Amino acid sequence: MTDSHNPHTTSRRAALLALAGVAASGDAVAAGLKFWPFDRRSSRKPLLIAGAHAMFALNQSILEAFKKAHSNIDVVLESGASLSALIALKRGSVDIAVMSRDLKTSEDENGLRNYLVARNGVAIAVGPGIRLANLRGHQVRAMLSGEVSNWSQVGGPNAPVRVVSRLRGSVGREFVESFILEGSDIAATAIECDSARKLTQMVASTPYAIGFISIKDKLTAVPVGYIDVDGVQASRETMLSGRYPYTQSLYLVTMSDHQQTTAKLFVDFVRSAAGQALVDAAGMVGTY
Repeated sequence: MTDSHNPHTTSRRAALLALAGVAASGDAVAAGLKFWPFDRRSSRKPLLIAGAHAMFALNQSILEAFKKAHSNIDVVLESGASLSALIALKRGSVDIAVMSRDLKTSEDENGLRNYLVARNGVAIAVGPGIRLANLRGHQVRAMLSGEVSNWSQVGGPNAPVRVVSRLRGSVGREFVESFILEGSDIAATAIECDSARKLTQMVASTPYAIGFISIKDKLTAVPVGYIDVDGVQASRETMLSGRYPYTQSLYLVTMSDHQQTTAKLFVDFVRSAAGQALVDAAGMVGTY
């Protein structure tokens, strides 16, 4: 029998429903969604983790190894937004908030602890006919958004800019639109691809193309030309140092009163040699 009438349990269940974009209704529960399947009277321990989609796949692989070492811990992992997860953490609805950015001064408060555990980023790929070695950040932003439509406007050939993008809703595209384009959309005329491999194939075969690919996908993608941004090459080394401008930092955030709980066990595992090896295996850059 689960503790379904406990108000704290109800709050945690509702928070996860909100993070998943689903209304906390009787219909949702009736549909078979299970967000708190634990019996608090048992010896098993719960752990609720929610937040940035950018780290969801990585957290899944980390959890597989973590649960082998801590078989008595039951984990619920939900993908959502950094801010929603932080709010849920402050309300006590989740144990760990996963964030794809650092805490803002206005968000920080006594009791919060954040741990930088990985870095990721996107490289800018260019097609045949582009001989430029470097672009400024504002130039990349203008081309990807469609504001600049000819390479001659940024010192390149007199040729139309052909933007190649991932599909709407993909992690890479969300990163570009929120981080590089500062909330603007990718150019409406962009050629859309449903995988990193197809994107690099399209860029490599399309004269005067420009596109983006995550650093982790760059390692296995079809060979294509890349261009520096603000004079810095996209690499694991420049991401680790923070010099490459299109670097995304990934954090685990807890409350200080969770330091002797399952949350602390998970954070310690991610920061361990075994956890950081999984970060590297995912093509990201470990920070410990």
